[in-house]
Amino acid sequence: MTGEIPPELGQLTNLTSLRLNGNQLTGAIPPELGNLTNLIDLSLIGNELTGEIPPELFKSTGLAALGYDDDEGLVPAWVLDHVRWFAPTRGERPLDRRHVDRGVVPDKRGGVLDLSDKDLGGEIPAWLYQFTNLRGLNLNNCRLTGAIPPELGRLTNLTDLDLSDNHLTGAIPPELGQLINLTYLWLSGNQLTGSIPPELGRLTNLADLRLDGNQLTGELPSTLEGPLLKVLALDPSIGGLSPEQQRLAARSAARPDGGHGNEIARMIAAGESKTVEFKATLRVNLHTGKPDKDIEHGALKNIAAFLNTDGGMLVIGVDDDGNPLGLDNDGFLDDDKMLDEDRMGLHLRNIVNDHIGANVWGSVHPEFTSYRNERVLVIRCEKSSFPVYVGKDDEFYIRTGPGATPLRPREITPYINSHFSDSAPPAEDGATDSA
Repeated sequence: MTGEIPPELGQLTNLTSLRLNGNQLTGAIPPELGNLTNLIDLSLIGNELTGEIPPELFKSTGLAALGYDDDEGLVPAWVLDHVRWFAPTRGERPLDRRHVDRGVVPDKRGGVLDLSDKDLGGEIPAWLYQFTNLRGLNLNNCRLTGAIPPELGRLTNLTDLDLSDNHLTGAIPPELGQLINLTYLWLSGNQLTGSIPPELGRLTNLADLRLDGNQLTGELPSTLEGPLLKVLALDPSIGGLSPEQQRLAARSAARPDGGHGNEIARMIAAGESKTVEFKATLRVNLHTGKPDKDIEHGALKNIAAFLNTDGGMLVIGVDDDGNPLGLDNDGFLDDDKMLDEDRMGLHLRNIVNDHIGANVWGSVHPEFTSYRNERVLVIRCEKSSFPVYVGKDDEFYIRTGPGATPLRPREITPYINSHFSDSAPPAEDGATDSA
């Protein structure tokens, strides 16, 4: 698409997500978009827009995620007072002190600064150290070189720190042990050497620690274990592990998260929308503490709705406000009272096969991952090429906002004719197993 963003889009007041990425749009962002008071997610990356972000956008108090090109440093500092996740892009221009002065990075309240996949080059910028209110810093795959600066230890409000997949060298600075609020620490895929500093043992809130893909030696601090730590990625050169650390490291190696942890955190932070749904459990009613077919049906109808619309993500183990509950409530525990992810995944497969059909698995991708100290089950759904029904009564659901909407019989055929290339699903070839 070319030309300016039409101000008439501001009349679509039920919109929760607006993504105009990768076009050739020009001109300023129309202030009329501020009329979209239900807007949660706005992404304008990959265009040729000019001018500053209009303050009218933040009539939408729910706006939680904003993606915007920043070739000219035109993002005002107050933006981070309103959104919980901000990812500026900068074309071919270097990110430097000029962007601090113009307000590209978080200011007063702090927030998540996501610079992943941006070619920063050189050492970690020293001007980052002054932003002591930062809660998240993602410098994944930024082609960074040199040592990890001890000054990062000043950012004591950080809960997420991702320095993975760069070219960082030298030892892990003991000052990182001052970041006692960390739940995610990713240093994987660098060229770090030396031993793991014992000061990291202070990070007892860690849920996800990744040190693999380096040249580290020595032992892991004995305090880095316990119920909060769910992912522990290490190289074989790290020794002295306790039985619990050995079990956790083996489990983490067998079930990698595919590098999606920070992405999941950002999507959950943005809240429920047309493409994101939260469920506290897969099968258990939290009021009765017992398995409930209505709870299972709630998950199944949202999977079907995503498949029948534009795809989306169902997150199990998170309440309606995005707070992590974990997966233990569903009762898939092994003899050690630890979550049995294989068993839970098998149960999901069985109920999908029984109530939707095994022919959808090419478009349904479940994944266990960690989010704020808890394990969650993320079920990614692609848009299906054929209509998907639920249950013996062939219920048909779509997404029209943050929820699954059933279509009435007279609405189904017109919807199918306008949305699907194949009106009939392919033959099923899946089998049902016992959970």
